[in-house]
Amino acid sequence: MVKKLEGIDLTVCGLPRGEDNMEIMIRKLAMKSGEQIEIRETSDGEHVCPVCGAILSSDPPYALVTEVDGKQIEPFATGSFEICATCGTEFGVDDYVSSKEPVGSQSKKWQELREIWKRKIGNSKELLAQLKNLETK
Repeated sequence: MVKKLEGIDLTVCGLPRGEDNMEIMIRKLAMKSGEQIEIRETSDGEHVCPVCGAILSSDPPYALVTEVDGKQIEPFATGSFEICATCGTEFGVDDYVSSKEPVGSQSKKWQELREIWKRKIGNSKELLAQLKNLETK
């Protein structure tokens, strides 16, 4: 199911979170490059790290910028500079991709960071459960 919220597509998925069966909404935000990124949010209003799938206790990893210096601009997504406590990714820094890069580069960067993180911690049941927060059904 797709819901509209302030001009942003929200896809609602019944995805598991640990022992719970919690809905995760997917917000599709446009980067300056034109790439559409997916930022996940739980039905409790918590956000999901796009690298490791952890539930974040902070601001969303990416947010929509609609004005600069009090002037309305064409909205685009930008990193929040928050740091995921689980994988250590600083959004907008560690996962930075130039707006000149081809569409798909942001998702590819998250996948690269995810693979590095998985190699560091190894595979476990907890890891696999956490990564389910990044799946789409």
